[in-house]
Amino acid sequence: MELSIEFLPKAVKNLENDPEALRIKKFVYCLTKRRWENDLRVVNRYSLDELLLELIRIQPTINRLSLVMYELVKSLNHQGVYTIVANTILEQIAPIYNAHHDDIENSKIYCLLEEQNAKKNPAPALCLNLMEVLVKEAIFKELEKLPPNICKLINPEEVAAHALNRLPTLYVTTEKGRIEQQKKARLMREKIRQVVLESIKIVINDPVRNSTPLKINSIFYRKTPD
Repeated sequence: MELSIEFLPKAVKNLENDPEALRIKKFVYCLTKRRWENDLRVVNRYSLDELLLELIRIQPTINRLSLVMYELVKSLNHQGVYTIVANTILEQIAPIYNAHHDDIENSKIYCLLEEQNAKKNPAPALCLNLMEVLVKEAIFKELEKLPPNICKLINPEEVAAHALNRLPTLYVTTEKGRIEQQKKARLMREKIRQVVLESIKIVINDPVRNSTPLKINSIFYRKTPD
C-alpha cells in the first residue's frame, strides 16, 4: 500500500498538542519498541515523528496497526484511558494510510471504544422495522420525480401505510441485526419500489381522506374492558 507521508507533520503536531500527549508518546513507544517504558528519559530519547515513522514502517496497514493497538490496550491496567489514546492516534495518522472514516469505524480500537461508551451510557433498547425506513426513503425518491401540484395531493404517510401492509417486516434491535436485515433488503429494493409506485397511484386516485387521523394515545393507553 502506498503511504502519504506528507500528512505526518500535521499528525505529529496534533498529537503533541493533545492533552494526553505524554500517554500518546508512551503508547507509540511501546508499539514500536515492544516494551512498556515508564522512564520518560528513555522515551524522550526519541521524537514523536521518529517513533511514528518507525511504527508506520513495521505496521504498513491500518488494519494491522489497529490490531496491535487493541492487543496492547487489552494488556494495560487503565484500558479506558488508553482506548481513547489509541483511537486518537489512529484518527490522526489515518490520512497517512489513505484510510477513510469507515476504516476507523470498523477498526477493533474504535469498536472497543464504542463498547466502553455503551457500558458507561447504556442506550435504551429499540425495536425498529427497517422496512419502514426503506419504504419512506423510496417514497420520497419517487415523490421528487412528480410535479409539485401532484405532490401536494399525496399524503406520504398514507402511501407508507399502504405499502408497508404489502411488504414483509424487517425488525431489528441490534446493529448486527440491522446489518443482516440490510443484506435481505438489498435484494428487495426493486420490489419495494414497485409496491411504493402502486401505493402512490392508489393514493392519487383517492386523495381526499375523510377518516379521523390515527390517535396514538388511544391505542397504547386505552383501558381494556372489565
